[in-house]
Amino acid sequence: MYLSRTQACGRLNISPPTLLKHIRAGEIEAIKLGDARNSPVKVLITSIEAYEARQRMCRTGAAA
Repeated sequence: MYLSRTQACGRLNISPPTLLKHIRAGEIEAIKLGDARNSPVKVLITSIEAYEARQRMCRTGAAA
């Protein structure tokens, strides 16, 4: 299942440029639909869930 860029940003509570930074860094997987610069991007929901889990682990580890 996939989310749009807007939906992914809303779920993660981050801005579109920040989402793009995470996609380029390989932290979140996404599929670009087309070759044009402004082609839509679909973000894998499993990738978002894995990213959220890593963020929770980092926050929990930092608090300990």
